[in-house]
Amino acid sequence: MSDVRARSLLVVAAHPDDETLGCGGLIARTAREGGRVSILVLTEGSTAQYPDRPDLVEAKEQQARQAATHLGAESVEFARLPDMALSRLSPSHLNEPVEAAVGNVKPELVAVHHHGDLNRDHTLANEAARVASRPGTGVRSLITYETLSSSAWGQGSFRPDLYFSLDSRDLEAKIEAFRIYETEVREFPHPRSPEAIRHLAATRGAEAGFHLAEAYQSVWHRV
Repeated sequence: MSDVRARSLLVVAAHPDDETLGCGGLIARTAREGGRVSILVLTEGSTAQYPDRPDLVEAKEQQARQAATHLGAESVEFARLPDMALSRLSPSHLNEPVEAAVGNVKPELVAVHHHGDLNRDHTLANEAARVASRPGTGVRSLITYETLSSSAWGQGSFRPDLYFSLDSRDLEAKIEAFRIYETEVREFPHPRSPEAIRHLAATRGAEAGFHLAEAYQSVWHRV
């Protein structure tokens, strides 16, 4: 399946910057084509990696807002759950913000991390999105995205079956939005580098017969 379009998209991300690395091109394209895009970031994304930098919690949220605006998203919400500690929460505690977002946004399409990612927060975000998008919620499609430096190194194989073609505007918007997350940008050949993002878009595009694309793996699609 390739080059479908979404009129209403909810992106669920475990940490600030995941939404841009995984779905930045799709967010930009959907907004450019007149669709509505909302983002939910589950954790504060900094205290585990930078325990001596409490100031980064607010800084990361501000960066996420700036990135969302740059990509054209209508809204970005923060659940402010503990970074790298979602496994300590009860399922109901974790599911609650995702279910609330689905209820408020009423998305046609939900995108979340792949279930086999190396990062445990990613896999738990996937489980919460599955619960929140179950039949009766109005969600028509649930898809999973790849996160550079996590999906390729995980236990489960990311096998894309859905490709969204991008044009150069979408890709450049994604790269510039990622640059906003100053503490997360690395130099090539690290996967979290602008060059790696550009190379992946070209590779995924070639797989589907496009110049540029983002790849996703479907969980379900309801006609």
